[in-house]
Amino acid sequence: MIEKLTPYRHIIWDWNGTLLNDLDLTLKAIHSQVKKFNLDMPTKDEHRQNFGFPIQDYYKRIGFDLDNNCFKKIADEFVEEYFEHFHTAELFDGTKKLLEELKSIGKLQSILSASFQEHLDYALKQHEIGHFFENIFGIHHHLADSKVQRGLELIEKSHIPKNETLLVGDTDHDLEVGKEMGVEVLLVADGHQSYERLKEIHDNVLETRMINNGDL
Repeated sequence: MIEKLTPYRHIIWDWNGTLLNDLDLTLKAIHSQVKKFNLDMPTKDEHRQNFGFPIQDYYKRIGFDLDNNCFKKIADEFVEEYFEHFHTAELFDGTKKLLEELKSIGKLQSILSASFQEHLDYALKQHEIGHFFENIFGIHHHLADSKVQRGLELIEKSHIPKNETLLVGDTDHDLEVGKEMGVEVLLVADGHQSYERLKEIHDNVLETRMINNGDL
């Protein structure tokens, strides 16, 4: 993975499913919701085939009958459940080592996330990695819609040419955001969408960040 990153001056990281391994935590929160509505609980594979942005569309795909008021209530409940058990989610193996190595060779690193800004700031503090990032861009509500506008703001703030910038994420939305920003995108299929699904839409995809000896 490191070889994919080093040609760029500016690495922009997605958070959930890219640096934070929160797939099990997310499923736990979703399962508590579908149980209330007597819906079928999505398996991990089903989640990775259906998950996407906007989140409201994902809920519809797994069986929820939503209007805007209903979705806001579900989103609020999801956030409450997710953060009640937030301490159970860990960074992907080797994340701190990778961030430290990139920082040591002079790479600028940022985070661009669809997470609520205050929750993102708290999470980075809990995992003690905030000091690796020059910019931390979340969104200002927790309905987890598009992060394109925040991405454009980040590009403008960084003052680094787009052709020297790489966005790293785990979903098709990260690819959409990268295209709107005008930057190259690396997708890593360890998170919320499957390798097969990502490979259909993009050439620069890693099935996993880990190689046989456990390095990145």
